[in-house]
Amino acid sequence: MPAIIEVRDLETRFGQQVIHRGLDLAVERGEILAIVGGSGSGKTTLLRQILMLERPSGGEVQLLGHSTQALSAQEARSLWTRMGVMFQQGALFTSLTVLENVCLPIHEHARLSPDLIRALGLLKIQLVGLPAEAADRYPNALSGGMVKRAAVARALALYPELLFLDEPTSGLDPVGAAAFDELIVRLKRLLDLTVVMITHDPDSIWGTADRIAFLGEGRVLALGPADEVARNPHPEVQRYFGGPRMRRARERTWKAE
Repeated sequence: MPAIIEVRDLETRFGQQVIHRGLDLAVERGEILAIVGGSGSGKTTLLRQILMLERPSGGEVQLLGHSTQALSAQEARSLWTRMGVMFQQGALFTSLTVLENVCLPIHEHARLSPDLIRALGLLKIQLVGLPAEAADRYPNALSGGMVKRAAVARALALYPELLFLDEPTSGLDPVGAAAFDELIVRLKRLLDLTVVMITHDPDSIWGTADRIAFLGEGRVLALGPADEVARNPHPEVQRYFGGPRMRRARERTWKAE
């Protein structure tokens, strides 16, 4: 089965600074792929290029069977409706209620009655585990975990095939982070999603992701399940996985199994 995302020989330069150099990556349909690596390794830039928010300096991105470099504006908009994105801080519109935030993409892309749009929005809010009363609240009245769930509900508004998550558990306490990880796994199975996430959370890396793509030196240094990547001898990979937080998360995963 062809990959749902293929990145080939990607290059990214900002002036004299080289971010990516010959980066290759394939995302398989139905998996949760975590993009990890040290600060400055180009994780967010890669995500934005896959999402067609930035154009790479060279190479190619194939997204859902389409080369993103050759798309017209209309074709790009059509592809965006097949993807959902949760940005790191949620990026909800503070002047809109949760329900209005969730319904916004449906209003923009679907010709449906207001009652049906509202019903679909409420369904998505329920799907991510928010209480019904959260629908009429504004983002500033929500906890951090609720904001993230509301952002996921909005990302799922158009029934996407691909879900992108930028640091989904950052800022959450361990209980909230574990509950959010469980939500993502459940949504992936329920909605047949492919999930790509940037994360530094050891528990997400060991307990949620099917595969890890480790970025360093401008490319993917290691790719595979977490236990396989952690054994990669590259010094940068070993430094990342050799710390006490990573070891504790790995031990918790083994005990849970």
